[in-house]
Amino acid sequence: MSDIIKTLSIVTVVFNDLNGLKETYTSLKSQTFTNFEWIVIDGGSTDGTKEFIKNKNQLISNFISEPDNGIFDAMNKGIKLATGTWITFLNAGDTYTRPTILEYIFSQNISNKTFIYSDMFLLDHSGKKVRYLKAEPLSKTSITKGMIACHQTMFVRLSVCPNYNPKFKCQGDLNWVMDIFENLNTSELLYLNIDSVYYKSGGFSDNQLFNQLKTHVRLIISRYGFWMLLARIPRLVRRYAGKYIRQALGIQTFRFW
Repeated sequence: MSDIIKTLSIVTVVFNDLNGLKETYTSLKSQTFTNFEWIVIDGGSTDGTKEFIKNKNQLISNFISEPDNGIFDAMNKGIKLATGTWITFLNAGDTYTRPTILEYIFSQNISNKTFIYSDMFLLDHSGKKVRYLKAEPLSKTSITKGMIACHQTMFVRLSVCPNYNPKFKCQGDLNWVMDIFENLNTSELLYLNIDSVYYKSGGFSDNQLFNQLKTHVRLIISRYGFWMLLARIPRLVRRYAGKYIRQALGIQTFRFW
């Protein structure tokens, strides 16, 4: 690995998703911005993923292939290996919407920024475009609504990037963002009004609705108090009832919150 510090560390977590990893690889290889390191954390796949990783060592800066304790444990391994100024997480099957995205993001005036985020485009399981999802404004209090911006569009300075708490088997990403925003000033935040990521539906969290809700409530109470929970009840009802209805009916073309 080069001793030159890269601007960006991109961490990709994968487990038995060779085709998804290939899609992510193709997306990163096409980027006009090349000042990044790609770190792949494989959970010990048996579908040829490990062999693919080893054969793509010109793009992959570092990798681990071993069993882990879940997606957030794997992400922590990626954070430990990262050496860039900034870090982002792009899981297997997720891609950037166009080859110039990273170049655009890092051409902005970000010298005094700590956290960057943008919009995303949702894809179905087959890769067909479903809908554009605009991020809601993020702040220390608005994040109590849930993941109102796509995790894969978020870039944070490595120097302030916390580890994911392994006790949260779901909502680990929400807790992670709450950790960041605990000490983040509004002036350090940059929102870019672009769709930067194609995100495939049907991930781990999509299949854990009850546990998501239970953990979400717990996070609000423990961090912000019971009054914040009362204020968020209408939003929580819309969010999780809407997710349940969409899953039950197989609808992905609209949202309830």
